Formats: sequence, C-alpha cells, structure tokens
Amino acid sequence: MGNLNKMNIQDAYFYLKKYGGWEFLNKHWWALHTDNLPYTLHSIYEICYKNGGQR
Repeated sequence: MGNLNKMNIQDAYFYLKKYGGWEFLNKHWWALHTDNLPYTLHSIYEICYKNGGQR
C-alpha cells in the first residue's frame, strides 16, 4: 500500500472519502466484515486505486 501505512487517522479517512473507499466500506460492510482482513483491505485498496488513489 505504499505510503498509506504512514498516514495518520485523519489523512486516511480523507483519503478513503476522496477515492470511494469509505462509501464502498459502508455499502458492503456486512459482507466485508466477515471476510479475512487482508482480502477486505485489498478490496478497499483496489477501489481507491481505480478512483485515482495512489499505488
């Protein structure tokens, strides 16, 4: 995830809001919270990347 590991909580929240990760997480919460954490994080990461987020 590159520099995402070095973000503070507020920057991470704004990043997710800006690139669609927050909406995806809220919309699919009931499926995502039952999946393995690495798969869930990868899904959110891919959504953000497809919407212009950095690799």
